[in-house]
Amino acid sequence: MCTSLKRLGQHCQSAGNADCIGELTTTTTTTTTTTTTTPFDYFQCEKETIKCCPSPFKYEKTSKKCFGVIKLDRSATNPYTNQGIYDQCPTESQPATIESAPENEFLGVVTVTDLTNTFTNSGGLLPVGYGAVIGLRIPEDMPYTVGQYRGNRDAFKWIAPSRTSYENWYSTQPLDDMGHETVVALVSWLGDWKYKWGDVAPNNIGYVACVMEPKHQN
Repeated sequence: MCTSLKRLGQHCQSAGNADCIGELTTTTTTTTTTTTTTPFDYFQCEKETIKCCPSPFKYEKTSKKCFGVIKLDRSATNPYTNQGIYDQCPTESQPATIESAPENEFLGVVTVTDLTNTFTNSGGLLPVGYGAVIGLRIPEDMPYTVGQYRGNRDAFKWIAPSRTSYENWYSTQPLDDMGHETVVALVSWLGDWKYKWGDVAPNNIGYVACVMEPKHQN
């Protein structure tokens, strides 16, 4: 240590104070920039759903997600196939995975009684007595013959995996009584089918239920 200090002193004498480590008067300050992210204002979504969910989506407060029911366009690409239906969910949304009773009822809730109303009414998302395909289906890579999966609920898988074990099948479903019933629909009120699920063929359904993350609209 002593030898090192002597050498340092000799260096200072020969180099002058400006270059002497022991005499430096300039200090270097490291600046750290901290970025803070404002928490998403879910409360605003509850007050003004349109602020967080583009039409026709509406905000479901228990899941903090936007759900919408879309009328199927049968002139779209492959409209009578599973994928052709799912592809009609708008950009940034996907076929709905339903993980709780509040989510299920939010989609199926009935506040209108006129069967001629369409999904654009001011009441429930789904017209009374109609069904909407949800993101539960027999995977396309599984073999299928008519009646093969009758009564086999485990054969149906969510497109986006569920974090819960929630399900709401009608007591006799899946039945595959019409054949090729490879997708699942949630039915708005119709007798004892209230908010229940049943398997259905992709060419025998008129709506698809979609979900997306909320975001404040400009």
